Amino acid sequence: MKEEIAHFEYFEDPRKEYHLTKMICFHKRYLLGDEHDLKASDFRSWEDVEEYIKKTYKPVVINPIFLMDHGGLVLSMSSHSFQMCDPAGWDWGQVGFIFITREDAKREKLTKKKAEKLLEAEFEEYKAFIESRN
Repeated sequence: MKEEIAHFEYFEDPRKEYHLTKMICFHKRYLLGDEHDLKASDFRSWEDVEEYIKKTYKPVVINPIFLMDHGGLVLSMSSHSFQMCDPAGWDWGQVGFIFITREDAKREKLTKKKAEKLLEAEFEEYKAFIESRN
């Protein structure tokens, strides 16, 4: 029996379903991540945003989120590949953070390593959703 691999397209935003991670993002043209009441103008830098998240949510794991907007949207938790193709940063930049709170990790009995894997999996699911819409 021959198996076929089918491309799965996300029709629903996975952030609207249950997820353990939280995403705080800011962008002038796109609504990314989870809904929140924060404004980019409340902060002077990404370091300020990260400090706020650490103080308020006490994350067990936290990663930055970067967006490349050039003929389509591409998300990454690392700026490295974006820097390689656009060193001046014209088409990419940081848009937010993804994290798991210490309280949620404790409630779900997640070790730091498991929390990191879950964060990566939920990010990859959201990345596939965003990039499938291009």
